[in-house]
Amino acid sequence: MAELLARAADQVQAEDREQLDSRALAWAASEAAAQLLARCKIPITA
Repeated sequence: MAELLARAADQVQAEDREQLDSRALAWAASEAAAQLLARCKIPITA
């Protein structure tokens, strides 16, 4: 998980220089959360 977060942080920093918008950041955060939940075998319920 630390590797995933490090990669996400690197990408956010790189894209931040290009004015990363809030929708892209929210998508990246939701992707990271979904991957973390999948690794922990936690079912996602709406």
